[in-house]
Amino acid sequence: MPVETYAQGLAGFTGDAFQAEVVRALQQTFTGDGFQRIPSKPQGDGGLDGLSHGRTRGYCIYGPELGHGPQTQPATLRKKIGEKFKADLRRLLEVELKSTKLVHRDNDSLATLLGDPPTTRLQTIILVVNIFEDKRLIGDLNTAFDRYKRASKKRFVDPKCELVIWGPRDVADNTAVTEQALLRVEHPKLFEAITSVKVEANTHEPPSAREVQREVRRPLGVESTRQGEH
Repeated sequence: MPVETYAQGLAGFTGDAFQAEVVRALQQTFTGDGFQRIPSKPQGDGGLDGLSHGRTRGYCIYGPELGHGPQTQPATLRKKIGEKFKADLRRLLEVELKSTKLVHRDNDSLATLLGDPPTTRLQTIILVVNIFEDKRLIGDLNTAFDRYKRASKKRFVDPKCELVIWGPRDVADNTAVTEQALLRVEHPKLFEAITSVKVEANTHEPPSAREVQREVRRPLGVESTRQGEH
């Protein structure tokens, strides 16, 4: 099934590669509502990696490394993912921990995205991670979110804002799994290589399935004929 294939492929991405693929999937899905990628300059991204639905839905994307070792034990991953997203939520709600207390801290980057005073507020925050197999994260993060909301002035977050966690399967279920999306996760390096050749040739269309499959079947050591198509 395409959805399962895409989810499995996406789960193998980490770091910037995972974020880039999730952003691509969201951009290709929310064309009418307009998904907006958020650059980190200047002053950081404000704790958000993207916005959609008229800037009422915010996305925080995290792809921890998933190699072998103690860092991938369930308890370690739960703590690592929880700490990363809790930090993002504190930024969005403009609170920080001082000892055991939560105190206000302005997030000037959010003001550049949502207005100062804000013209809109976040109604849904979606936390996207490349591994979501421990349901205890739902309780961990929602408990923290509720605590932060109580301490927050909620300048940029609606009081009834909802928190949702997505893993790779949820991304696949909620975005358009296209032929190109499958190619990106099944043959990422080859897809990027062919795309680079097209860009150099001033052809900005993504590679087709036929082009990628042709490269996949090419014997090792045989240079792509596309290199000469400039």
